[in-house]
Amino acid sequence: MDILIKSFNRPYCLERCIKSIYRNVEGEFKITVLDDGTPRVYLEKIVSLFPVVIIKKSSLYHRKSEAICSHLKNESEFDLFTIPVSMWQEEVSSSSDIFLMMEDDNWFIDQINLGETLLEMKRNDFVMLTMSWQGNDKYVQGKRKPVNAAIEEIIPSIPVLSKIIFLNKFHSNSILNFLKKIKVASILYKTGVLKNEYEIRWPFYTIYLITSTFFRKDYWMWLWEGSPEKVDELYQLKRAAAWYEKNKSRYAKTYTEITRTSYISSATGSFSDIDFDIFHFNYRLNEAWLNGSFDAMENYPSDYNITYIKQFLDKAGDNKCTYENWLKWVGRFKEQYRNIGCYVDW
Repeated sequence: MDILIKSFNRPYCLERCIKSIYRNVEGEFKITVLDDGTPRVYLEKIVSLFPVVIIKKSSLYHRKSEAICSHLKNESEFDLFTIPVSMWQEEVSSSSDIFLMMEDDNWFIDQINLGETLLEMKRNDFVMLTMSWQGNDKYVQGKRKPVNAAIEEIIPSIPVLSKIIFLNKFHSNSILNFLKKIKVASILYKTGVLKNEYEIRWPFYTIYLITSTFFRKDYWMWLWEGSPEKVDELYQLKRAAAWYEKNKSRYAKTYTEITRTSYISSATGSFSDIDFDIFHFNYRLNEAWLNGSFDAMENYPSDYNITYIKQFLDKAGDNKCTYENWLKWVGRFKEQYRNIGCYVDW
């Protein structure tokens, strides 16, 4: 089976991700890293650590890598926020019929047998099986039906309002904006029909989650067909809704979460009112990792310990990423996910 890992400028996370795969995943697999700009010197260390792992680079790899360096030198702001959809599509199209999609800040916390997983997906004709929902059951709405001791089927339950908004010829954002414009959205909120905009989206996360998920290749290709080269999750959710309406496919999840996600860093996230630069932060950790002083598996299987990160930021003395401002950034970053029901304190 193919395991594809999306990667961008966090080799310390990437090492943890790959090591956790070798520790916990049973069966035959091939790991391919789909990298979108991690500076060459870091990728060279990844290759030395994992010689059999394949690394593919996006068409914008060199431009993004150079843009990171220019940003760190304060020569220009990093502004290449496109995502390498065409590379992902090319790699998925040549992958195994069922594959696993990961991201560099995901890691396994428990064991899984690929052979058994593959067998159940084929036997039950599942198009998707997810291993992570960030502690938020809203991501897996619907009836649950046992498959075996490790897997349960999720039978989607999609409300009429969600269907109306997502199954239309317009982009769902336009419908939401229209509802706001004619004051209908506020009425739905006041009457309790909707608590927030995510209430409309939740049912569709049962049929599409972006990472830590096994996909049937034709389903993933459908989800990303015609996708813009930018982060637009609503596009995939709408495609997932259209597929489900037409095919009534089957979906599944593991009984317990098998992977986790880091909330102490991000690839590009920032907040205008917090004086913290994520590129400088990742650079300091990348360099510490490169010289061997940063342990990618520190505090595993939990997220990195706050006090562990502190020593590297204090030593760097970089006013672009002080420990105090990083804590503010982490607080805000976690708050975004905590507010929608995710568990963020691994």
